[in-house]
Amino acid sequence: MVEAVVVMAIFGIVATAATMGFVGMLKGAKRGRGALQAMTGTRAALDFVLDEARNVGGLDLPPTVRILVSKGGGQKKTDIVWLLRQNAGYDVCAITNVSGDTLSFSEVILNGELRCCFEANPPLNPIPDVAGPVPAGAPFRRTAVLTDLRGRFLPVFLSGSPSVTSCQLTMTELPNIADTVNAEIGNRPDLGVGTTATLADVKRVYVDYDAEGAKPPFGVLYVQNELDGNVLSFAGERQRLASNVYDLRVAVGYSGRQPEVVDDEPDDDDDVFSDDDPDSDVDVPDIPEGNIPLLERTGDRAGWRDTVVPIVVGGEEAPAMLGVAIQTGVGADTIPEALPWSTTPLEPRSPGQVMSLTGRVTFRSEGAQ
Repeated sequence: MVEAVVVMAIFGIVATAATMGFVGMLKGAKRGRGALQAMTGTRAALDFVLDEARNVGGLDLPPTVRILVSKGGGQKKTDIVWLLRQNAGYDVCAITNVSGDTLSFSEVILNGELRCCFEANPPLNPIPDVAGPVPAGAPFRRTAVLTDLRGRFLPVFLSGSPSVTSCQLTMTELPNIADTVNAEIGNRPDLGVGTTATLADVKRVYVDYDAEGAKPPFGVLYVQNELDGNVLSFAGERQRLASNVYDLRVAVGYSGRQPEVVDDEPDDDDDVFSDDDPDSDVDVPDIPEGNIPLLERTGDRAGWRDTVVPIVVGGEEAPAMLGVAIQTGVGADTIPEALPWSTTPLEPRSPGQVMSLTGRVTFRSEGAQ
């Protein structure tokens, strides 16, 4: 009898241990599936952002007017990036006067008739009204980029009822723009003589940790384009890209750097990627002479800048490449490492099992077509 009790006790201990191990395996498998789904979805989101960034700029925009970056300006000190792309087929209008938020524009001759450069035409009949919750407002509502003679720029939302008798529009600044373009930094454009307004898509990519369905410590990656001028509401204006984003960081690459050529020091432990000829006494430099734009090396960012864009004094190099780094994953007990291009720590830096996805894209030199 005693032996039977002992056997049953041992069997119970073994069964309990096996059950705990099996439960642990199930949890591990579930976490692995969640991590794989998060990585797959976030990779698609990263590809979307890079593809959008590839087409920024425009024929009527200065080459410096492609993107706008706010380092550490988002929630939890994440980065924000705006992608600026000209709307092809529209006029570029000169600003003749500025009074507060009211901008006056020049008139133009169209088919022998004097017209406002930006003009709201009456709706064509018999086109029916658009069904659905369309917000009421001015007939002219567009995002645009204001650019001064020094190349400094400001994305805004323009609205109103411009006509030849009142060629004016109201300017509304977009969310978070004032944190990046302001008088303190010195990069706010001078809206005086020579300033132009170019209609453009202004897409803001950012992380919202308070979004519906977000599970801490992760947030939702959004792209948003202002449509109605109500900058305090994003209803119907943003697209959900990924739901398991831990951090977002961006950087800008410039092509104006001339990398310094450093000869290799003789070393018996040359790595397998050395270009040196083993039968020659001449060392071949790791970087050949000449301008190699956007070459990133340890200790030499070679044109990458972790700073706020856009330009301040004029004459700066035009941005040539955008780098985007995203962390995604599932909950865990460890604190993840910082992403590349991080200038401010994530606050708070919560535990999580994350994977880092990084991509780079070169801007098309011709801009939007």
